[in-house]
Amino acid sequence: MAGFTNREYDAEITSVALPALCGMLLDPVMGAINSALIGQLGTHQLGAVSVGSLAVSFCTFMFSFLLFLTVPEIAAAVAKKDKARVSKVAAKALWVGLVVGSLTTAATVLGAETIIAYLAPPEPEVAVFATQFIKVRAFGIAPTLLSFVAIGVFRGHRDTMTPLYASIGSAFTSLFLNAFFLYVLQWGVWGSALASTLASLVSMAVLGGLLINKGMLRVPDLLKPPLLEDVQPVIRAGMPLMFRNLISFGMVLYASLLCVRAGSVYQASFEVVRLLWILSIQFFECLNVATQALCAGYLGDGEPARARAVMLRLAFVSAVIGGGVGLAIFAAQEPLVRCFTKDTAVVAQVLATLPMITFFLPLDAVASIMDGSLMAAKQTDYLSVIQIGGAGVQYFALIYLATNSLISALSIWSCLKVLTLFRLGGGFWRNFLSPKSAYLLPVAAADAEQLQQQQQQLAHAVALADSMDADCGGEPLVMLGLEPVAAAAAADAPQGQAGMARPE
Repeated sequence: MAGFTNREYDAEITSVALPALCGMLLDPVMGAINSALIGQLGTHQLGAVSVGSLAVSFCTFMFSFLLFLTVPEIAAAVAKKDKARVSKVAAKALWVGLVVGSLTTAATVLGAETIIAYLAPPEPEVAVFATQFIKVRAFGIAPTLLSFVAIGVFRGHRDTMTPLYASIGSAFTSLFLNAFFLYVLQWGVWGSALASTLASLVSMAVLGGLLINKGMLRVPDLLKPPLLEDVQPVIRAGMPLMFRNLISFGMVLYASLLCVRAGSVYQASFEVVRLLWILSIQFFECLNVATQALCAGYLGDGEPARARAVMLRLAFVSAVIGGGVGLAIFAAQEPLVRCFTKDTAVVAQVLATLPMITFFLPLDAVASIMDGSLMAAKQTDYLSVIQIGGAGVQYFALIYLATNSLISALSIWSCLKVLTLFRLGGGFWRNFLSPKSAYLLPVAAADAEQLQQQQQQLAHAVALADSMDADCGGEPLVMLGLEPVAAAAAADAPQGQAGMARPE
């Protein structure tokens, strides 16, 4: 496990992870600012945007596999310096994103009332505003999916700085338009939805233009729709990931629902813990991005040993960062909680839960690296099985809590942490113990490599012996101490190669 302290890859890791961290922190910060702007309009408007954003986020999150599947495909093509392959993979994924995004947009717009009826906000005003928001914001789904693909292409080139520029442009576009539409034109909730949708279009346009400008995407490839048989592997690989996303998203929703039914104190405490946890994981989720980009590149270049070394270093760094963030939150937990609420019952629930959350942060961090390494190795089916299995255990644990009146913020979050253990254990098994690991040299390949080395030693010994024959007149291989090597190589060599012993 010397790779844990190997600093050889630190500069490469930093160049990928640091811009990704900035981009990840930018989204929640700008989201909070936009929410604050909307909140000035009233509680109903803020509640409507919260409900509508949840519905639209669910649609985009469900198809986030477009990002994760694109990275290893592009990284493999980049490793082989195959620019034509890069362009074709990018164009194919963009077509999938366009078709899926357009269909999802149509379904969301037409079913907005049904979605809101299912979510059932208690106030009629919230339902009206949320329906307006969804019908406008849904037109940003397709641009978001196309941006996923573009970001995946850049990550496959180990470039996370370019997506950061696009994120900054999108964030400030959204901020400016939100302020303009809300306070100058006074368009209300649907104006906020339009601002976010236009920001998504700006991000997509910037990323797409840069792909073409940098030669990663060729216009003829983009204009030619892919054949169905070319798209089917993407859909087949994406289905398990989509199902995994549905399950994991559903578990969080179910846990939240149990807290809602238990009372406002439990719901508020659950939400405060969730917000603190989401903010915390951003500091090491950027290393998941680095894992996907770097490991996929080395695996695509046929260098599993280097991919393994990078993964081990990332696992070590992420565990250290997770532990550091956990200690910081634990040390400042009471003032942090009081930034969200002054309710003594809610504060008590959160303070009872945070020590467990902070303890798990290093495990969350390493589990994130395991996820990224499996995605880089294109082993998404196995990753989905792990997470679906963990979600199943979570579900039965949550049912047990509900039926035995054991609901609390601590018990709910303890159940949700079951998935972390599944991800960590499953990733460790596949990467370090399983014969299907992409990070271990296969036995056959190792034997072949050893045989090749032995044969090279034997050939060198034979050549040296020939040159010494005239002077040494005896048994040159014995004199050189190479007779055991020659015998071993001759014994291991396939029939027809064993005769490589020195000719008389």
